[in-house]
Amino acid sequence: MKSYPIRIASLACSVALAAAAQGPPGGGQQAAKVSVSVVEEGIIAPNIEWEGNVFYKEVSQLATEVDGKVTEVLFEEGQHIDKGAVMVRLDFVLLEAEHRAAKALVLQAETQAKLERARLDRAQSLLKDEVTTPQEYDDIRFTAEAADHRVEVAKAEVERLEREIEKKTIRAPFSGRVVDRTSEIGDWKNTGDTVAVFARDDLYDVIVNVTEASVVHAKVGMTIAIRVAGKTFPGEIVTVIPRGDTKNRTFPVKIRVEKQEWLVEGMTAWATLPDGEARNCVIVPRDAILQDGSQRYVYRVDKGLPVRTVVTIVGRDGLRTGIEANGIKSGDEVIVRGQERIRPGQPIDIERAG
Repeated sequence: MKSYPIRIASLACSVALAAAAQGPPGGGQQAAKVSVSVVEEGIIAPNIEWEGNVFYKEVSQLATEVDGKVTEVLFEEGQHIDKGAVMVRLDFVLLEAEHRAAKALVLQAETQAKLERARLDRAQSLLKDEVTTPQEYDDIRFTAEAADHRVEVAKAEVERLEREIEKKTIRAPFSGRVVDRTSEIGDWKNTGDTVAVFARDDLYDVIVNVTEASVVHAKVGMTIAIRVAGKTFPGEIVTVIPRGDTKNRTFPVKIRVEKQEWLVEGMTAWATLPDGEARNCVIVPRDAILQDGSQRYVYRVDKGLPVRTVVTIVGRDGLRTGIEANGIKSGDEVIVRGQERIRPGQPIDIERAG
């Protein structure tokens, strides 16, 4: 009958779908591709991460040295400003007028001094010819010297006014970032008033409070790892502040870090500090370690299959992590890539470097 070919074709299709659903021949799990690394033995110091905060190394309450009305404000909050750049100007119209008058007095004093010097030269000739008396000569000489001194006084007044005018222009004391703008055009500022809060932004300090176990191993000049917002970079311990918190039994450690464009004061920072003496342990790559809640573990390869093994972190040194674990020894292999999607005992396809 004509229906036979259709039934045969349907049966063949069903058999093919069932075979596909069974997976690889033999019914086993598909092998997962993984990369492995060889476990080593070495010396690593125990360490621990401490939470702290980022601070600007220097913060200046930028103040005016003279009284005056604000005429220009040349910055915005958050703006980076180079050292020496003008930030605020105060009104100096009256000082400019005084400055012009003082310069005119210098010219007047210099003219008078020239006149007195000319009289002195004539008196000196007359004294040689005995036309004038020594007393008259001395009077003229003292008058000439006084005229010279008046020139110096007039010049000093010009310099003083120039300094006063310069003080009306407030410049950045170092390269940094404006934290707070406290000046607006038209404000009156008295001597000592703050015009801006200005922070140096090429160096930062991270301060963490650590326990006795860590503070005894924190040495000035030691380079440690700092982690902020998921990014890790080096920092140098510059001081251990010699006063602890007697209630919490913690001690402040200050770490200096170089400029990171995105850093701002107040960010949370994590500093990795030694927490004990260096000791022998087995060392695995950092990427080998996984975490499940509070438990850390690695996948050790045993007879070609992954074995989940709980580990205790001893310490870290860059990308190397020292661990303690039963059943792991130097020469073993641990999975460093692809382990997130495997299960204990699952077949694996191992890729080895080289």
